[in-house]
Amino acid sequence: MDQVARAMASARKAVAVSYLVVAAGAVIVGALARGKTGVISAVVAAALGAVLCLATVIVNHYGVKYPNYVVAALAGGFLLKLAALITGFLLTRHFGSLDTFVVGLTLAVMIVVTMFAETLALVRARVSAVTPKPQLERSFESC
Repeated sequence: MDQVARAMASARKAVAVSYLVVAAGAVIVGALARGKTGVISAVVAAALGAVLCLATVIVNHYGVKYPNYVVAALAGGFLLKLAALITGFLLTRHFGSLDTFVVGLTLAVMIVVTMFAETLALVRARVSAVTPKPQLERSFESC
């Protein structure tokens, strides 16, 4: 269990750092590419990303609390990411002053980068998802 807790803590740190990097980059690129509208849209996307980051941290905490459900926790985090993307598109539709391209691209890049960072952190931790039963261990040793 301690190994899972350390792996998830590493994943939470990777998600937070990748979120901050993408959010800062989105504001800069939004300012250069689309001007004031791009900055406002990137800030809105960064705010949605902050909610997304917080939700990911909560889902990862759930995965540590119940280590048998780590895969379910990660799948729940994926559904939250999709919900954030849909919310971003609905906000751009509701507020006409937001740039749909900037919000959508920022959230999509944020989701891909944070999922990659989270996956990489968990892979580096090398937590086995399956613990073999004792009878299976004997059969593998006899071969």
